[in-house]
Amino acid sequence: MLDIKLALYLPFLPLMPPGIFLTASDDIELFDINTVKLLASSFPIPSGFVALGHPSTIEIGRTHGVFACELAPNLSEAAFLTCSRVLQKPTVDEMRTAGAIRREGLNSAVITDSAYWFDMAIVEKLYEFYMLHGLPEVEVDCYGDFMQPLGSSPSMDYIERTKNNPLKRVRELLFEKLAGSSFNVLFLPGKLRRQLGQLNLLIGR
Repeated sequence: MLDIKLALYLPFLPLMPPGIFLTASDDIELFDINTVKLLASSFPIPSGFVALGHPSTIEIGRTHGVFACELAPNLSEAAFLTCSRVLQKPTVDEMRTAGAIRREGLNSAVITDSAYWFDMAIVEKLYEFYMLHGLPEVEVDCYGDFMQPLGSSPSMDYIERTKNNPLKRVRELLFEKLAGSSFNVLFLPGKLRRQLGQLNLLIGR
């Protein structure tokens, strides 16, 4: 599975500066390679965080990360998008309030997350966090806790959505460190994300 994932992401290498790439181990993304090549040849390498985004139903958005972005003219055009907020497993009202719901005719869609990467400037910020505060004694989510501080208008509401006080403190410190970082979404309209689950579930399918 690792070899397959690495091979699938090779077309994105021209868009990646030195840094760290994160992806889930239980899903697979399919996309139009020509679209990626065109973007790679048309845009400079973006700094900070870059997340892959794709159109999904509102129902799927409720169980995934959702980007509230400046949208492309339509959901059929690939583009780099700037975003105001990153939502994690939001309600429909939260998506609507954040302006994350995109309407195309009679249908509605949101832009959901999958893999992302960040450059060495972000690595340095996380290293500074570690040197100042040490290794967190709570589990840190590389999606929810790293990405919700991003965007032009991030909200700190998520910090209080836990009864775990040490986690609240870690979220506050990460927000202080990561808020204001450069953040772009690489929107791929033809991208298809399949949740595979564990190996026994995959075989069963």
